[in-house]
Amino acid sequence: MFDTEFWTDKKVLVIGGGGFIGSHTVDSLVELNSDVSIVDDFSTGKRSNCNSDAKLFEIDAATDALAGVFSTVKPEVVMTFGSVVDIPVAIKNPLLTCKGITITVNTLKNAVKHNVDKVLYASSGFIYGNTDIMPISENQPTKPLNPYNIAKATGEHYLSFFNRHYKLPCIALRYAPTYGPRRSIGPINDYIRSILKGIRSEIYGHKTRDYIYVEDVVSANILSIEKSTSNYNVFNIGTGVEIELDKIYKTIAQLLDSPDNKPIYCPSKSSEVERFVLNICKAKKELGFQSNISMEVGLQKTINWMKIYE
Repeated sequence: MFDTEFWTDKKVLVIGGGGFIGSHTVDSLVELNSDVSIVDDFSTGKRSNCNSDAKLFEIDAATDALAGVFSTVKPEVVMTFGSVVDIPVAIKNPLLTCKGITITVNTLKNAVKHNVDKVLYASSGFIYGNTDIMPISENQPTKPLNPYNIAKATGEHYLSFFNRHYKLPCIALRYAPTYGPRRSIGPINDYIRSILKGIRSEIYGHKTRDYIYVEDVVSANILSIEKSTSNYNVFNIGTGVEIELDKIYKTIAQLLDSPDNKPIYCPSKSSEVERFVLNICKAKKELGFQSNISMEVGLQKTINWMKIYE
């Protein structure tokens, strides 16, 4: 599926490589025989997530220490996943999201200085906010509803600036909500946790989502570096399938042999998107991307992991 010759001995620096998506991406890059380095201060990521075959630099990517890592590693490709990922925390303390912006700018500044071939930025499909046009395509305006997604959208503006002003090749991937092993927050994890304990979980409003399993997101990360020919590009990464949260809840309950466990329905929150499904035609056409893990298979993999590690 991937171009192994392209990735063999490729020097790749992964900012936030101890986090959820970052660590899975590192694992795949190691399997492709890339020369992988991780930057993480473990404020949200975990050391146990880090692949032992990757070099580890335990520093704060928002500081000048990052320049030393660039000088040592001399990366050809940089992938940056560094941000505050807990939306309720970001809403309570919006200042925390500013660090993610600082990490992005610091990464881009060093990428220019060290003539990096390509930068991948982990963005979010939720930056579109609420829209009546479904599925959501890349040319629709962004209207982020909470500090986390405001920061993600701001990061994209910085990418665009560094590309225009310094000709730095950049890719922004707008992920659908991603789930799977090593993720500890989010509705799917909450539902699994609650049902395992025999208690009911809450669903706010009548939401739909386009959930994608982490393995498919990793494929998109790798393909976007390989296949994107534009000097600046933005891609939606999801499944293109819209599903109700209460249907996901019921599927989890069935997989856990608790079909009688029903969710508690609560009013919607103003900081959350109601309907959400991404148009992924561009990624399919230009990257050859498609999601391969079904919701039921992905949920079972996630349940199996949580039973062992939580």
